[in-house]
Amino acid sequence: MMARGFESRGKTLDGRKSRAAHGRRMLLTLGACAALLLTAGVRPARADSNTAAGRPQILRDVGIDQNLNQQIPLDLTFRDETGKPVELRQYFGKKPVVLSLVYFSCPMLCTMVEENLLQALKQISFNIGDQYNVLAVSFDPHDTPQMAAAKRDVYVGLYARKDAGQGWHFLT
Repeated sequence: MMARGFESRGKTLDGRKSRAAHGRRMLLTLGACAALLLTAGVRPARADSNTAAGRPQILRDVGIDQNLNQQIPLDLTFRDETGKPVELRQYFGKKPVVLSLVYFSCPMLCTMVEENLLQALKQISFNIGDQYNVLAVSFDPHDTPQMAAAKRDVYVGLYARKDAGQGWHFLT
């Protein structure tokens, strides 16, 4: 008989993922999303502040402007997976939107965020495109629509639900 609740590397003795491992993964995902949201408002800061003098040169012109209780400007223009210019407003107003701020050539954290988002979305009974949409927006100016299309193909394929491609968009 196997001991219930005993964990070894995030799995129970019978090989299933433990609740604790699942909880840690969800916390990691939420933390990563929060970190990405915090960096969304990053812009150059004034270098004349006293705190800038103690920073490495590369960080002296970096700062964060909080925009609490503000909306994202819906007239921002991006390119979709096909290279067509689109405004954010095209994706808002009809259904709820899950917004993921990433960059497509990221070797670690962004991919981990997207993979954990995928796992979370697979656990929800609602379907992307039917009840809500997902919008992955790259904040790397070097990302291309071709990279966005490749990411879209991967994640829509792994999601493996009918018509998900109608509601999961990747913008550059």
